[in-house]
Amino acid sequence: MNLLIEWRTDVDLPPMVKSTVRAALQTTWRRLKLKGRAQVFVWVCDEETIQGLNGEHRQLDAVTDVLSFPQTTLTPPSPGFDLGSLRGAVDAVTGRVALGDIALCLPRAAQQAAEYGWTLEREAAFLCLHGLLHLLGWDHIDPADRAAMRAKEKEMMKVLGYES
Repeated sequence: MNLLIEWRTDVDLPPMVKSTVRAALQTTWRRLKLKGRAQVFVWVCDEETIQGLNGEHRQLDAVTDVLSFPQTTLTPPSPGFDLGSLRGAVDAVTGRVALGDIALCLPRAAQQAAEYGWTLEREAAFLCLHGLLHLLGWDHIDPADRAAMRAKEKEMMKVLGYES
C-alpha cells in the first residue's frame, strides 16, 4: 500500500473502529489513483485535547470532531498525480510524502454517530476520510469547493458501503 497510516491513540480505540478507519483511508487513497508513497498520522484523542488544538490552531475555543494539519500544500490532485513530483516534500529516508495529521475526537464521533443513528465505525471513517481530503487540498470554504468536497465524500462513502 502506498499510503502508510501511523497511529497515536490517547483514548481507547476499539479495534473495529481502527480497522474501519484504515480501510476508509486506504480505499480513498486507491480510488484517487495517486502515484507515489505517502503517510498520514491519525491521532485519536479526547474532547479536551481537540478543544486545545482547535483553540491553538483555529482560535476557536470549542470541541470539534476532526481537525487536519497538512504538512504539504496541495490542490485537489487529479487521478494519476505523482506525489514524487513534490521533490521538496519527499522524505529522503522513507521515500514518502508526509501529508500531515488527522486529529479525531473519538468521544465526539461517538456522540455524533448516536445522534445520526449510525455506527461509530461509520462516523469515524467519514471524519477521517474528510480529514484526508483536507490533507490532499480539498476544502469547503466557498460553495463550489464545498460541493466538490461533499461529492467526493459521498462517492467514497458509497464505495465503502455506506449510503447517505
